[in-house]
Amino acid sequence: MTNSTKQYIGELTEKRQNKNREIAAILGRSNFNNQARAEIADLNREVEEIDAELSRAKSVGVLEMPGNGGPAMSKKLAKRAEAIQGRPGEAIPVGCMEVWYKRACANGVFRNQGTDRDWNRAFGEMAGFAKPTMESRTLLEDTTGSGAALSINQYLPQAIDVLLPQTIMGSLGFNVVPMDREFTQIPVFTSTYAGPQWIAEGGNLSLDAGPAFAPLLLTASGGWKFYTAVSLELAQEAFLQGGLDQWLAGAAAKKLAVALDTSMLMGVTGMVGCPGINNESNFVIRKQTGDSGSTGLAPVDTQEMSVVAELAIKKYIDVSEIAYVSNVGVHEAFTRIPLSTYGKYFDIPNLVAKVPWVMSENSALSYTETDSVTPAQTGGSYSSLYAGPFSRFGYFGVRMDLASSAMKLDQRLIDQGLIGYFSMFRGSIRFAHPETFTRTVGVVTK
Repeated sequence: MTNSTKQYIGELTEKRQNKNREIAAILGRSNFNNQARAEIADLNREVEEIDAELSRAKSVGVLEMPGNGGPAMSKKLAKRAEAIQGRPGEAIPVGCMEVWYKRACANGVFRNQGTDRDWNRAFGEMAGFAKPTMESRTLLEDTTGSGAALSINQYLPQAIDVLLPQTIMGSLGFNVVPMDREFTQIPVFTSTYAGPQWIAEGGNLSLDAGPAFAPLLLTASGGWKFYTAVSLELAQEAFLQGGLDQWLAGAAAKKLAVALDTSMLMGVTGMVGCPGINNESNFVIRKQTGDSGSTGLAPVDTQEMSVVAELAIKKYIDVSEIAYVSNVGVHEAFTRIPLSTYGKYFDIPNLVAKVPWVMSENSALSYTETDSVTPAQTGGSYSSLYAGPFSRFGYFGVRMDLASSAMKLDQRLIDQGLIGYFSMFRGSIRFAHPETFTRTVGVVTK
């Protein structure tokens, strides 16, 4: 648990204690009337909200996001959230989907299709822990086309805010784009150069074509689904504690995060909106500096780290926007290069000394690649280093319509003290200016 997480949990705990003191003070009044009862009801609702956030913070924690330079719940991110307008196709920071949704509904640019009910109660009804209402009965009577488990639409932003902090994309600070339709276009600069012109006496003045734009198409025709069994007893406990909705989102996030990161790097076959960075046009695949063979190379110095950063900087990318991605073996291969004469390790080049490095043991960051132009993920003994401006040019589109994420009862599971949980959503992962990203292949790891 990070220091920022502990601090945030401490603040919530203190806030909860203050609310309970207010309740105790009201109960101690000599003239206890209807107004006092109403005040206690309001305070109890606030305590329930704090309890739900405490449960989320303890299970998920506060995200450290190297791509954005700070924790997800830092003052810096909160300031960025304040600037969210709720516009269609607006790129927003990780962790701010729910903020965007509320403002989009308030602005009338996105229709409110759901409910203002307590989420814990709503999912408790779907799971059979509480008496169902007409709304929850209707949702459970959906057709099999969406898993017979349609959820209330506003739940998706909350679930995404729990999911993304656990992904490589969240750590890199991807731009999240809510999509109210299957296709959304992101305008991308293709040329910003304005060259000087010599205007001779009586000469013609030609139109300057810069800056020029081209669309980056987010296509949410495909998506990700998740179905697993969770403990009935733990689910009931989460419901009694007031945080079943967050608990379920966390349960799905653990596995969906793996699928999203694999999709981001390698793509999904047949899914147009998620080709993977390796299949984006003009993405750069290269060998290490000094590697001219076909049997890989163990790093002998750290110059490759600055070389790939330099390639991005020459395309007008600021070094503060660059990040590295690899498995831990590649990280250690570059940061533990011994200098036996001096009894120390090679220093990181000054240019990239502060560049964040996100490590993951996702299967897409394999230790068994082959050393070729387009490495296969199995059969070899090498690995790769990714680098690029992920926080600037990485886009994760989330389709808001037709999202499903709800409980599904299964008698066979109930007999074993389990309950089935089905979740799915549609989206798109794309990269603007893939030519600014590199993959160094053939790295022999520690």
